[in-house]
Amino acid sequence: MGKIEPVVIADAGPVIHLDELGCIDLLADFGRVIIPHAVWLEVQRHRPLAVGLYR
Repeated sequence: MGKIEPVVIADAGPVIHLDELGCIDLLADFGRVIIPHAVWLEVQRHRPLAVGLYR
């Protein structure tokens, strides 16, 4: 069997708070991070500087 990498489907609150704490890089520990478009728009609205960090 192959290695199963963790997948995260992010909601805006945790992404915003990780950015506030300066810990958004913790998302890189997961194999795949999925941020739905509506969530991305909310993060942009509340933490516009965070969007450039995770593209």
